This record gives sequence, C-alpha cells and structure tokens, in this order.
Amino acid sequence: MDAQSDFALEMRTRLEQVERSVSALSRRIDDLSAFADPDEGRSKPPRASTRGPHSSAGADDPLDKPRKAFARYSVQPISRGADWWLARAGAALTLLALILLYQYAVSRGWITPVIRVLTGAAIGAGLMYWGRKMRPAHDDDASPVALRELMMGSALAAWYITTFAAAASYHLISVPTARAIYFLISIAGGVIALNERRALLAIIAITVGFASPSLLFSGSGSIPSHVFFLAILGGLSLYLYLMRGWQSILWISCLSLWSNIAGAISVAVYPMAPGALARSPMASLDGSRISLTLLVIAMAAAYVRAPTLRRSLVATGSDRYTEPIRPTFARTWLRESGALLKLFSPAAGSPDSLSIWIITLAAPLAAIGLLSAEWKLSGFVWGVLAIGIAIAAFQMAMNAQDSADEVTHVKGVAAVIWSLAGLLWIASPLGRLLGTESVTIGLGAIAIVSSSSIALRVLSGAQFIAARVAGRAIAALGLVIVLFIELGQVPQRPMSSHPGPSALLSIAELLAIAAGFFAWREMSRKVAVRELAAAVALTGYVALLLLDARVLGAVWTPLVTASYAIIGTVLLMQGHSRGSPIMRQTGGVTISVVVGRLMLVDLAGVDTIWRVVLFLGCGALFLFTSHQMQPANDQASRGTA
Repeated sequence: MDAQSDFALEMRTRLEQVERSVSALSRRIDDLSAFADPDEGRSKPPRASTRGPHSSAGADDPLDKPRKAFARYSVQPISRGADWWLARAGAALTLLALILLYQYAVSRGWITPVIRVLTGAAIGAGLMYWGRKMRPAHDDDASPVALRELMMGSALAAWYITTFAAAASYHLISVPTARAIYFLISIAGGVIALNERRALLAIIAITVGFASPSLLFSGSGSIPSHVFFLAILGGLSLYLYLMRGWQSILWISCLSLWSNIAGAISVAVYPMAPGALARSPMASLDGSRISLTLLVIAMAAAYVRAPTLRRSLVATGSDRYTEPIRPTFARTWLRESGALLKLFSPAAGSPDSLSIWIITLAAPLAAIGLLSAEWKLSGFVWGVLAIGIAIAAFQMAMNAQDSADEVTHVKGVAAVIWSLAGLLWIASPLGRLLGTESVTIGLGAIAIVSSSSIALRVLSGAQFIAARVAGRAIAALGLVIVLFIELGQVPQRPMSSHPGPSALLSIAELLAIAAGFFAWREMSRKVAVRELAAAVALTGYVALLLLDARVLGAVWTPLVTASYAIIGTVLLMQGHSRGSPIMRQTGGVTISVVVGRLMLVDLAGVDTIWRVVLFLGCGALFLFTSHQMQPANDQASRGTA
C-alpha cells in the first residue's frame, strides 16, 4: 500500500506541474496574440488572472506600452481605392454610351435639333439633381469617391456642350445669347463650387467661362460688354481663391484674363471689320479703350493684392477661409517649389509662395505691357510708370515692420525687377536720342540695377536679402548678354555710320562685367553658393577676355597678347598669395592662351622687331612671376649662398 500511495502522490504532483506549465504557456500565447492584433485584444472580455493570489486585474501590464505603440503606427493612410476609380470609370463609360446612342439616334433622324438641345439640357439637369441628392464628401476625407462632385461637374459640362451646339451647330440661338448663357453657367458653377468646397467644379466653371469668347467667336461684339464679362469672371475667380485657397483657380484666371484682354486690345486697336483701317496712336477716347484701360488697372491691382490678402485672411483663424485638401502630387510640388524659393528669400517655403512671388511680380509688368500696346505712347511714359511703382514698392519695403515676413522680401524684389523693367522700356527711345544701340542702354541699366541691389546691404537690414539675390541674378544675366554680343549672336545696328559696335556699347559691356564681378565677390562669401559664384566669375572672365580681344585687337594685335599675359600673371600671383586654386588654374589657362597666341598669331603676323619686343616682354614677365611665387625659405637660402 505504501508503494501505491507514493506512486499516486508522485503522479498527482507531476500532473499539477503539467497543468501549471500549460497554463503559463497559454498566458504567453494570449499575450502575443494581443500584441499582434490590438483591436482583437480589446474586443475580448478581460481574462481572469491566473498569476497567483498576488495578481491583480488592474496591475500594469509590461506589454501595454509596446502594444499601444504598435496600434498607433499600424494605421495606414487612406488612399484612392478601387471604388474611387470605378466611380470615375463608370461615369466615363456611361457618358460615352449616351453619346454613342445620341449619335445613332441623330443619324437615323429620330431626334430633331430642338429635341437634341432639350435632351442635352435635360441630361444636365438630371445629373445636377442626382448629384445634389447624393451624400456630400467631407473635407477631412482624403480620398472620397465624390460621386456628388462628379455628377455636378458632368452637369456643367453637359450644359456647356448643349449651349455650344445650339449656337454653333444648329443656330437655334445667337452667339451673344450663347455667351450670356455661358456666363450664367460659369457663375452658377462658381457658386456651387464655393458651397461644395470642391476645386473640380470651380476649374470647370472658370476655365470654360474664360474660353467662351474663343469657343463662340463671332468676329464682332461690344468691347465694353466683353470687359464686363471678364471683370465678373475675374472677380469670381479671385473670390473663390480668397475663400478656399485653390491656387489652380488663381493661375487659370490670371493667365486666361490677360490673354482675353490682349485679344480685346488687338480688336480695339486694329478692328477686323471689312475696309477698316488701323487707328492712329492717339485715336479718339472711345468707350472700348477706356473700359479696357480701367479693367487692366483694376485687375493688376487685384492680382498683386490677392495672394497676400489670402494669407492675411487665413491668419485671422476664421472658419470661413478654409484650406484645400490637396493630392500628394500637389503637396510635393508646392513643397519643392517653396524649397527652391528659399534660394531667394529666407522666409519662403509656404504652399502659396510660388503664387505670391510670380503673380505679384508679373501682374504690373503684364498690365503696363498691355497698356503700351493699347495706347502706343513713347517708351518713356511706360518706363517712368514702372519706375514709379518700383519706388513705391521700395518705400513699402523700407517701412516694413517685420523683416522676416515673406511679403516684405517680395516688395524688395519687386522694387528691383520693376525698376529694371522701367529702364529697359526707356532703352529704345533713349538709344535713338543718343544715337546708339538700345542694347547699350539695356546693359547700362542692368549694371546700375544689379550693383544698386547688391549694395542695398549698406542701407538697411534683412528686408533686402532677397533683393540682393535678385541683383546677383541680374548681374549674371548681364554677363550672358555680353557673351552673346561678343560672340556675334546679338546683331548690332548702330545709329552712326561707323561699322561695328560703338564705343558706348563697349563701355556698357565693361560696366556689366564689373557688376558681375561685384556679384561674384558678394556670393563668394557664402559657402552655400560658392559653386554658383565660381560660375559667375568664370563667365565674367571669359566675357572680359573677349571684350579685350575685340577692343585692343582693333588697335593693334600684339596688345591683346600683352594684356592677356599681364592678366594671367596677376591671377597667378594673387592665387598664390591668397591660396586660391581656382585663381591659379585660371591664370595658368590664360598663360597657355598667351603662349598659343605667340606661336600661332604673333609669330606670323607681327613685324620682326615688335615680335622680338613682345617675346622678350612676355618672357621677362613670366620669369618675374615665377621668382615672386617661390617660397620664402628658398629665397632666403639663395640669398645666404
């Protein structure tokens, strides 16, 4: 019995150990399952504790923190799924099927023109009604199916197409009537886009609205009524941008408005009526020109102010001014463009920076260009006008309270760009007055504006950082123009009877080269742009050598070789003393050019006595330069010996 009792006790003990091991293994499996799937772990009821009498259900679990972290990072961002693409593919196929059915019915004579137009209008109304009945997509939804938006956009497109067919194909309504209908549809589309907060509807409405004069061209019409049409559409697009921040609307409206105004000005100045002649530069002040002038001035001021006003409105924190939901491509593009603008301004980098810089700077110049085409006045008038607004921008930049604000830097750059544009407008009449080429005045203007912009650091603080960068870019542009002139890519038509470029042009080129080296000196102080500085210096140096060869070569050919030898040795000595390998390399290349000219040009084309003098002078100069570049200890050792 004792042996049986001992065996039974041992078996019971082993069974209890096995049960405890299984229980412990089960707890570990449950813990690992909860860590791998936190949602499933939260959905299950709490398990009774089996960790002993000291365990508590409210005790801290060491797996809670990693489990919560895993749950936080396991949420994937919403992307455009199959439903989004299926919705658009289904809508496109349905629309294509309706078009094919419509064409089949027309070819069979089942549908008359009136029925066709009414059918198109009814389809548009049905699509709009269907879209209004669907669930609206929320702004915080990154990728909605947006059938509501799709149906409304299709409705607008159906109404546009129907109106065009009724006027252009079936002649059921007149072209002015069709334009008026387009105008009303565009306004309605803009209002719907504003309420729905969807950019697609606004893009359709604004794009087709501005394109309607070209789509429904009749060759006649009232310019004042066309101006009213453009003013309303332009105001609507700017209002949409201010309220919703759709930059695509701002760009579409800006480009479309200026192109429409240019077309209207061409019609007003050069009418296309049979037998009509081009009007004189100072034609009668009729309503067409006055209305166009007022529209150009008003819209230029509006486009200058709109981007900065939008930023101010958003800064108020009001719920009326919402930020748009942008796709990944648009966000990436805006971020990269903002990073590119950081080269010009330390405050750039916002999503609307590209609009603020380009549209604000370009709108006044576009307006002055259109007015000059309309009124045919002297370039002095438009140049003075551009310089006047440049002075106003400079004063606003000087009086700015926050030098770190991006708008302040835009004002500084505007002062530089607009003043240069004004001087370039004056270049042609001033060149005729002085009897020289207009490019001479242009190069002088580039040299003056770039040097003045770079020197703005002496006047004030950080608000002109971007203006100085713009000045450096203008100086580099001047160097490129000098290269093109010297390489014969810019044809010269001097006002005097002497052939070839004039002396004033050579002086202007020299000033542009000096401004380029001034920009290089400023850029070389910054590590981030030293490579650009080296490129500017190399361009200026090549331009200087070409100018030297043209000017001195016209006097006497050996002077070119002698001047190159002096320039090369000076660069070698300066590079050696300053420890600049670029200067030493440039000087070495110049010396190689000197040797090549001596052997290939001067040896055959110069008289013997002058050839001897030239060779002796260059040889003595090279020996002296080599002696000056020797290390100091070598000189001391030679002196002791």
